[in-house]
Amino acid sequence: MEPFTIQVKFTLGQYITLILTRFVRRPFFIVVVIIMAMYLLLGIFAQSPDYFDRSMVFLPLFYFVGLPALMAISAARIYKKSPALQHGITYTFSDDNINAVTDGSQGITAWRNIVKRQEMRGYLYLYPNRTNVYLIPLKSLTPNQKEWIKSKVPQKKGLFS
Repeated sequence: MEPFTIQVKFTLGQYITLILTRFVRRPFFIVVVIIMAMYLLLGIFAQSPDYFDRSMVFLPLFYFVGLPALMAISAARIYKKSPALQHGITYTFSDDNINAVTDGSQGITAWRNIVKRQEMRGYLYLYPNRTNVYLIPLKSLTPNQKEWIKSKVPQKKGLFS
């Protein structure tokens, strides 16, 4: 396939939404939500009024409201400090590699070095390592380009992939 280029730029709201979406989909968060809901219900339906105290409300409230708020504040700080997020990233996909160019840097990643591919909520996540990610909006790809990228980075099966 001929090389093609995609320009990706996020607004602050889009970036916060992406971070929060990733956070609430983690198994840890889901398990703790279930535990906190049971904890709250236990306090509400307890027979003894002495059993129900402020911690029965504040702990779940912090987890349901406070923790996502802290994540949103953290995401906003990261966004404001990152020129790549504010000004955009230009990805050039070729047969051999992905070239990611921002205002201040350039990175070339060979296809064989992409460790993970994931599709979620309108984005294609390509991981050049376990901590960084190339976020590609699926609406900016044609169906042929999407299939071509999928053929370059097969989906890995397994518990921790």
